[in-house]
Amino acid sequence: MTEYEYTEQQQLYADKMNQSRRAYGRLGLAVVALFAVYLLTSYGLMFATAYLLPDIYDQWWFNWVLNIVPLYLFALPAFWLCLRSVDKGTHDPHYVSRGFIYEKPKFHVGHFALFAVVCFGLMYIGSLIGNGLMSVLSTWTGYDYQNNLSDLADNSPWWMLLLGTVIIAPIGEEFIFRKLFIDRARRYGDGMAIIMSALLFALFHGNFFQFFYAFMVGLVMAYAYTLTGKLYWSVGLHMFMNFMGMMIMPNMLKWLGLEELETLDPENMEAVTQFIMDNMAGYCVYMLVTLVLYGAMAAAVALIIYFACARKIHIGQGDVSLRSGDKVIATFCNVGIPLCIFLLCLFMVMGLIPPPAS
Repeated sequence: MTEYEYTEQQQLYADKMNQSRRAYGRLGLAVVALFAVYLLTSYGLMFATAYLLPDIYDQWWFNWVLNIVPLYLFALPAFWLCLRSVDKGTHDPHYVSRGFIYEKPKFHVGHFALFAVVCFGLMYIGSLIGNGLMSVLSTWTGYDYQNNLSDLADNSPWWMLLLGTVIIAPIGEEFIFRKLFIDRARRYGDGMAIIMSALLFALFHGNFFQFFYAFMVGLVMAYAYTLTGKLYWSVGLHMFMNFMGMMIMPNMLKWLGLEELETLDPENMEAVTQFIMDNMAGYCVYMLVTLVLYGAMAAAVALIIYFACARKIHIGQGDVSLRSGDKVIATFCNVGIPLCIFLLCLFMVMGLIPPPAS
């Protein structure tokens, strides 16, 4: 190779680096625009309604309006407009491993079932981490932090919960963080596209209750999208997760007639034992569901370890191939992504500041 050819290759590689850096910078700024427009319209609508229409402000359905309308009617179009200058990548049904090109396996219902088990287990592992962290912070600060999503669910009828969390949210969020984001980020490699999609998706939830499980499950849903190129698979996984997490599991005690169990003093073993004996059939079902839940968590960890060790996780290198370290540099050495992560983290941390004592 002549010196001229070597220099030309260096220049071509440098151009790829700059192209990747600019693309990720614009993607980060697009998420900033999404977040900023969502916050501005949400708080603007909230304050205007509280001042002009206080009766509407107190209605249960208004909280859903504050979550859905600003995000999908205002923030999503702004996000879409910001992405116009970022080139899309193509879905490549092949991947490279050890210098050889292989075809990705066909994704079918059996794969979906495995992914659903992994997502279900990871959702509760992440939930345990998030709830544990917030419990520690509550003890440390003396302030009782509440999960706003749980409060929203408790104050809403079942049909609105089904419509909002099982239908609208999965379709909208997957379209934003998988379809729009990954389609452009995957041009520079599926690996970083998956990680950044999951990270920004988790941060966008805005609280530590949801962050850990949203990131874990987001990785699986993002991988499913890069593997298939079909949004309906990741939407289906998202719908399944929200259906189990918002509709089925929280209502299990109520459906089994065991709600009183949560109010009993655990130190009063006589009362607890008597209650269990009086409701033995329902309690056996509850314990079976609990075993299934812990089994799903163990299965999720086992399946991930198995697929990783067996090299069955297939990551595409993208249209613009870069070395692994350079992918990380291109992703984070720009204005957009660091600014986006900083603002989203700042919002989450600000949510931990207890309100002033009245």
